[in-house]
Amino acid sequence: MEFLAVGRVLKPQGVKGEIKVKPLTRSPERFLDLEKVFIEGPEKKTLEIMEVRLKKDVVFLKVAGFDSIEDVEPLRNKLLLIPVSWRQELPEGEYYIYELIGIDVFSTQGEHLGEISEVMSLPGNDVYLVKKGDQEIPIPALKKVVKKVDISGKRMEVELLPGLREAGKNAN
Repeated sequence: MEFLAVGRVLKPQGVKGEIKVKPLTRSPERFLDLEKVFIEGPEKKTLEIMEVRLKKDVVFLKVAGFDSIEDVEPLRNKLLLIPVSWRQELPEGEYYIYELIGIDVFSTQGEHLGEISEVMSLPGNDVYLVKKGDQEIPIPALKKVVKKVDISGKRMEVELLPGLREAGKNAN
């Protein structure tokens, strides 16, 4: 079974075993619909969600069997996961990061630029790091740059803006 990260445990909250979570989803309200999540690790331990509170950019979870700071402390910095089959549908033109990693990227002229090795979430927009050999090109995730995305065909077509290729050369 494949999993998606929906949050990262920041720390215990209070003394009754509540967990403070940084959501890794665009809609933290997503947690209101979850009955359980899994903790990263080889065993993918199940956490049954008893209560959810949303506050600004964090989520507070009360889970079954965690009743003290000491119970929660081992979860610090762990990812909270859900099965891929539970994922929410995204609007047209939006993709999950795991769907983009490994996609082959081509210029509009047909040149193979490499494959996406990482997606960086920056304040203005995401940036796709496209790697080929020891070269890496940062491709901004903008409509004027990304012309076509074919997730099932694992292919992306981009219009390289002046200077992008050189920015990648200087990054090494």
